[in-house]
Amino acid sequence: GEGHILVVEYKDAVLPIHVRNGALTKGLYRNDLVKLAFKVRSYPDQPTHLALDEKSEAPVQVIESIFQEDGIHNWLVNKFPIPDKDGRPILIGSVGIDITLRRRAEEALSRSDERYREILEGIEEGYYEVDLLGNFTFVNAALCLILGRPREEVLGLNSRACTRPDASASLHDAFVRVLRTGGSARN
Repeated sequence: GEGHILVVEYKDAVLPIHVRNGALTKGLYRNDLVKLAFKVRSYPDQPTHLALDEKSEAPVQVIESIFQEDGIHNWLVNKFPIPDKDGRPILIGSVGIDITLRRRAEEALSRSDERYREILEGIEEGYYEVDLLGNFTFVNAALCLILGRPREEVLGLNSRACTRPDASASLHDAFVRVLRTGGSARN
């Protein structure tokens, strides 16, 4: 059909997405942070491909950086088609929300989390975090050394598999205490 192909780089893949109304993606540049609403299209004897879902409330969302007097602001901009009386798109509307403070908070949290993980990797004591079922979600290098297993093998493993039978009751009590108080347990 009519339109053009928007090429999206995602992780290690390149995804071609068919866009019937090119005005929706006009002005996008490489490295723009974009959220797209899309549909999977399958045709006989052709590979499956993606098409922009233009009927979505916000088929294209772009984070745009705009210079203002007090510095650069990030705006989340939703672009959407405005149809004529016959349902054909004739205009492109957009609504923007200033998300600068949220982005700064996310970046600060990410930096803080990285520093926290670096500290935990540097300590000589075994440290781990588990989900509500007791499965390891984070382990430091010292714990892997103590267990004699590589990190990839330990992550996802249930902590009971690494606990001596005589210590399982006290470990269970510690988990219950953490769940009740929201704090942490140290042994």
